Amino acid sequence: MTDFIMALIWLVPVLGTCQLLLLLDNLARFKKAYSLKDQALFTTVSVMIPARNEAENIRSCIDSLKSQTWQNMEVLVFDDCSEDDTAEIVESCIVDDKRFRLIRGQGKTEGWAGKNDALRKVVREARGEVLIFVDADTRLAPQAVETAVAIIHEEEAGLLSLWPRQTMKSPEEQLMMPLLSFILLAFLPLKFAESSSLKEFTAANGQFMVFTRAAYKKCGGHEALKEEIMDDVRLAQRVKASGERVIIRDAGQLAACRMYDSYEKIWQGFRKNLYPAFNNHLLIFILSICILAAGHVLPIAALVYALAAGAGSLALASSWQLFNSLATRIVLALSLKQPLFSTPLHPLAVSITILMALDSYRGYTGAGVVWKGRTYRRG
Repeated sequence: MTDFIMALIWLVPVLGTCQLLLLLDNLARFKKAYSLKDQALFTTVSVMIPARNEAENIRSCIDSLKSQTWQNMEVLVFDDCSEDDTAEIVESCIVDDKRFRLIRGQGKTEGWAGKNDALRKVVREARGEVLIFVDADTRLAPQAVETAVAIIHEEEAGLLSLWPRQTMKSPEEQLMMPLLSFILLAFLPLKFAESSSLKEFTAANGQFMVFTRAAYKKCGGHEALKEEIMDDVRLAQRVKASGERVIIRDAGQLAACRMYDSYEKIWQGFRKNLYPAFNNHLLIFILSICILAAGHVLPIAALVYALAAGAGSLALASSWQLFNSLATRIVLALSLKQPLFSTPLHPLAVSITILMALDSYRGYTGAGVVWKGRTYRRG
């Protein structure tokens, strides 16, 4: 190999070590502890839940909200034309509890993504000073709302994106779902993201999002999103562009969510989100895939080749990066209480994610991507 090629190869483990150090710094910020304070006790809160075909999830979500220590709140459940018993289950759960209200959707507005349309409609009914959006498959601990209000007040933020603990029961969930926190915490510098005015440097998780009403209104809210698939990330970008602060924190002790319970649903969910996550910019999309492959898939192949060919320098560089890659996943697993068994399979999980990303691109530039019975397309 030429000296230039070897220099490029050695650059990978050097950057991999930087990534590991970034992860450690991010975790310190991500898992910051907060104390509850009394000054926000009179804040009114509106919790909004979009629900489409959520018969399996909605009861436990509502039960978790009934147990909240924060009493000055209303909960609005928007039934988005469900084809199952979602609405009936909600009605049975909220009888005699005046804090809860079911809003029945009358059909998706033409030209709108379903979730965006649902949330812009339910916000019109909300009265709170703090607006909280919770997915129907999310379960909140009793102090979740109270803690969320305390954090957003203490940080003086316009948007607080909380990341629930991902419940992983099946082997395929334990293999793939840790990639969500890996991509967030090993690639996005949170300190820079929270201090920079560049809207591209941010992230969000729609499972548990907390806005001040002023920041939500200032950024245009869901009314400004229309066909956007990644409504959570786009809202975060708009909040930052409007001059408000966006912060991202761990909610592992406050909330849990089981996003997908089968490999098929994991593929569908990742397929729906991966290409839009890059703002549909093909060049950035391809570059990101190449970085993932170079840092977390190719080192194994390179190490096997180096050992067979007796290429000592290549073997050392590959081993170093393989250590970086696996150490990153182990640190994440220990910090966020994720399953350790899947960490050696990290290169396999990244490989599958790359295939999902390519399928996401093919879907959005082709026949479309189907999610909850609706088809989404992008040119």
